[in-house]
Amino acid sequence: MTSLSRQGTSRAWNVLLEFVVDSKLLALGLHWDKDAGAIICTKWRYVLQTKGDRVSRHLGDKHDVPPTLRKGLSAFMKYLSLPDPNQIPPRADYSPPHPHPAVYLGGACKHCDYRSTSLELVRHHLSKTHGCKSDQKHWLRDSVESNLQLQGWTIMEHETSG
Repeated sequence: MTSLSRQGTSRAWNVLLEFVVDSKLLALGLHWDKDAGAIICTKWRYVLQTKGDRVSRHLGDKHDVPPTLRKGLSAFMKYLSLPDPNQIPPRADYSPPHPHPAVYLGGACKHCDYRSTSLELVRHHLSKTHGCKSDQKHWLRDSVESNLQLQGWTIMEHETSG
């Protein structure tokens, strides 16, 4: 067997292994986004923290997945060594929605990168950061880009960050 064919065999095994892992995770209601380095719960639509037994506990607590089906999952998560969901960089603005995290309607500050699903938080931001007052004529039209689709990796990300 030549080294080239050994490499081809190794690559084939890696593809097969990746398919098996993806299938197992999907059966548990999880999606592994390899580009972002994230395990996403497809039912709750957010990225899970992978430290310790957090993924296994989530599946047990939120999905009633029995321990026998979760066996080895925590060790696999440790092996993957994925980043903290709060450290995953946001996707580029105006990129198509990711199929798994939830999409929320929100607004953005026209003066900076701040965005939120809460108009009240945007109003507070405008007042504190830019000195815009809600009693000023056209403050909303002049300062807020509204009806945006916002998507974040974590539950809280879409609430307060830009």
